[in-house]
Amino acid sequence: MRSKLRRILALLTILCALPAVSLAGSACTWTASVRISVSSDTPVVQAVIDLLNALHVSGTWAERDGAFDLTARVGIRDTDAAAELQLGGVASHWQLRSPLLGNQVLMFNNPAMIEFGNKINNHLGLPLQYAALLYPYAWEDGLAAPLEAVREVIGTGPGERIVPLEECVALAERLADLAENDRAFSNLLTALTFGDEGWSAADVVTGYLWELPWMLETWAPDGLLVQRTESGLRLYLLNGEVRVPILEREGGRVVFALPDGSLRYESDRSAGGGHTLVTLGPDGEELRLEVTETEDRLTVSLSGTAFGSASFPVFGTGSDGRTVMEMEPLEDRVFSLEILHEDTCYILRDPVSGCEIGTLFLETAETEPARWPDWTAATVTGINFYSLDDSTLADLVRSIAVPMAKGLVPLIAAAPTASVTALMDWLEGSGLLDAH
Repeated sequence: MRSKLRRILALLTILCALPAVSLAGSACTWTASVRISVSSDTPVVQAVIDLLNALHVSGTWAERDGAFDLTARVGIRDTDAAAELQLGGVASHWQLRSPLLGNQVLMFNNPAMIEFGNKINNHLGLPLQYAALLYPYAWEDGLAAPLEAVREVIGTGPGERIVPLEECVALAERLADLAENDRAFSNLLTALTFGDEGWSAADVVTGYLWELPWMLETWAPDGLLVQRTESGLRLYLLNGEVRVPILEREGGRVVFALPDGSLRYESDRSAGGGHTLVTLGPDGEELRLEVTETEDRLTVSLSGTAFGSASFPVFGTGSDGRTVMEMEPLEDRVFSLEILHEDTCYILRDPVSGCEIGTLFLETAETEPARWPDWTAATVTGINFYSLDDSTLADLVRSIAVPMAKGLVPLIAAAPTASVTALMDWLEGSGLLDAH
């Protein structure tokens, strides 16, 4: 059952991320729907697919100075049944209101988002941390402490300086300590774990950083040369007369590479599109991640031994003409996805087989909001969702049970009957509806 739910999550996290990307930094009305082309022999998976295909969502969006307001009306296509949601806040804190919650207001303290996802994955086997990794703030928060430590050593103003070996070693030791003890950084690394026995960023990065002081004595006995201009930054390891470049950043181009070839990162967004390549191990043997972006297409490909036994989708065409999906280990193949932008829709497809996986239909129209959002982290209040324990969760469930039932009954009645039946059968079989 875990693998079935992972299939759903893998598709939805990609599709659900698109509206936020498309609507950021504007004020507009919007309507959205999806067409998932994948079919499944598993009743609960097919039930979720059919239910999502029946949904129609509309609302408004406004964003200014980092604060946002989002309203959404989630309904069943060609019916009047719908539920309304209001989400507002800033990147670090969200507030959710809805008639489904009655008088209760939920607050999402997003510095805890990845930690929450890690806990769900550990206890229920649902990899929600991967969904959290789609949110840019999760990376910003997780990398804040190590980046600040680096800035303190290399400086921020233009000019040239040599950082002595002793300071480089101290920085490596500090980064290793942050990887273990800084809550946000360690949770981010923990989230980057693939497969039951696969590659773990927490283990790899922490182990590498603790070994780095000894490596620096070989790579850079004469320190680190920092060259910073108004538009760029270059870092060189110094060994006598030899300069080994490890970082070059100029405009939209960034290249970072370790001397032993174990890690290389290249990104170029200066040509109107974008291309990013990350490799681990010699010739990308452990991991190769490539992202290419043009005006109307985004392509992602992934391969490598780092993922161990983790399974990734393989797509093909079934006897009914619909796309079918199987989960298989990555092993020697390349997993690829691409998103095509055509007018008012985004098409998710497999470039290897040419199979269409799903389409997000999104239409927007600019508007002037009645009130521009003016949230700050301090003004976002409510019940902290990520901090709910057994007691507070029970209290919340009791308080929202009646309004939730009143709001969901019309939606359930309008939803595809086969989907509702299959989902209820699954819930009963899973024990989630058992009284405790």
